[in-house]
Amino acid sequence: VFAGPDEGGAWRTTLAEGPGGGSAKGGGVGVIVIEGALEQRAQYGMCEAFVDGYDAIEARYDAAIEAYKAGEISRLTTVINSPGGVRQGLFSTARRVRQKLEIAGVPTMAVADEDCCSAAWTWALVSDKLYAPPDARVGSIGAVTIAESIAGKLEKEGREIRVYRSGARKMRPSGVEPFTDDDDKELQARADEGGELIAAWTAERRGGSKDDYLALEGAVFSGQEAARRGLIDGLMSAHEVITMAQEQAALDAVREALALPATATAEMMVTKAREGREALSALSEAKAAEARAEAARIALEEQTAREKAQ
Repeated sequence: VFAGPDEGGAWRTTLAEGPGGGSAKGGGVGVIVIEGALEQRAQYGMCEAFVDGYDAIEARYDAAIEAYKAGEISRLTTVINSPGGVRQGLFSTARRVRQKLEIAGVPTMAVADEDCCSAAWTWALVSDKLYAPPDARVGSIGAVTIAESIAGKLEKEGREIRVYRSGARKMRPSGVEPFTDDDDKELQARADEGGELIAAWTAERRGGSKDDYLALEGAVFSGQEAARRGLIDGLMSAHEVITMAQEQAALDAVREALALPATATAEMMVTKAREGREALSALSEAKAAEARAEAARIALEEQTAREKAQ
């Protein structure tokens, strides 16, 4: 499990042990955990609480890719429980991680456990397949900008704050001045730009057009509704997805043992195994025939020696 500095928690331990009792590493499955509100860079907040960041998430993916290259895992599952996070650094990091996964050829799945919204949705799109349980919160494909002004409160308190700026738009809005029409236009433009980015990334990874996802208006859907709309690939919990990944990892091992490509179907594996059994049977028969022939040769030599002696 690649979960960050607090990976020793009971929930993560459960994931590491897996639903079948064996370790995830032993089962050929790596698990990346993304949890909580997300920042550009991981940090410790109040009371030493860890706040996850895109740099730390990328580092976990890097570790998982190295484990894949070393043959320690053959599948990677990302478990996400996050309402989202900041825009800064989000798309560049997610795209870079996706490129690394493609180059290494790592099979990936992501699952909501059970929040996967906004920036967290962006990270889910790094994986090939997406899943969520029926009651999950999924989507929020859009962006939001929130600003506050306490100018009215300051005026009631009889306090005056003046702002001196070198340019008309420097630090607008400031939070201590009334909002202007230009402030509203600029803040809305920021939100629209962020929405365009996440909609385009979703279209790139899930198909369709950017406008299809902008038309969702940033709504949050249940897992059931997300599946109906084609936003995810199925309704499964985190443990169910990890179990499925473990089963697929076992099949990967069988394919490798049979010298079959990763795309080989179960039917192909059965056929190859049957051919292998037939080849082993033929080899066994051939060895038995060889042993019989050798025994006959030895008997003939012994008989010839006796006849010479007589």
